[in-house]
Amino acid sequence: AIELNKDWTFVPTGYVGYNGAHQYFNGVSSYQNGGQLGVMGTFIKNEDFITSITAYGGGYTNEMSYGGFSDDTGNWFAGSAVKTAYNLSVLEDFVIQPNLFVAYNAFGKQNWHSDYGNIDMTTKMFNGINAAPGINFILSKDTWSLYTTFQYMFFMHDKVDGTIGNIGLPGIKLDHGVFQYGVGATKTFRDTLATYGQINLRNGGITGIGFQFGLQWLFDLKMPWSKERK
Repeated sequence: AIELNKDWTFVPTGYVGYNGAHQYFNGVSSYQNGGQLGVMGTFIKNEDFITSITAYGGGYTNEMSYGGFSDDTGNWFAGSAVKTAYNLSVLEDFVIQPNLFVAYNAFGKQNWHSDYGNIDMTTKMFNGINAAPGINFILSKDTWSLYTTFQYMFFMHDKVDGTIGNIGLPGIKLDHGVFQYGVGATKTFRDTLATYGQINLRNGGITGIGFQFGLQWLFDLKMPWSKERK
């Protein structure tokens, strides 16, 4: 953390991540595996106003199987996102937190290899903007917190177009937004060790259940710009 003027704190972050997913529909099974690198900067004022800006990039492989045959492809992706939130203290231990998330994401052009034959299958580059206003209700105690979260995500992006050989495929576009809601909890065991968990439900253009669980370990490094913490 870097202490700035007028009660602002800046926290730079670097991260590496693994992405994995599986979809199954009507006899078709699809697996994705990949990774990403990113950087993020978080600005905090008086522990009430928080804004984070991130940029990332990476790649993945996709394998789709049907009837004993398989298609496979690889691709790159990149993007940037901003999330801002403000804590409104209603009671001593209860906080209402309105927030806004905006992101731009891009996926490169894909070329598919298929066991069905040597016909060329491609999709064009895909990119778009997501915007998601939301609100959290947080009950916070000394070493733990419980919260509920509500969010609606708007999709503003291109159609997914493609070709098989010289034949053009009709474009596909997600026209409906997604309403996401869930519950979560955090628990701190000491100043440097904490756990968290969250379950989300999605309805609308995309339906499903999302899970997040994690362990967080914090440690201090004495940097040249470090100031004594209060």
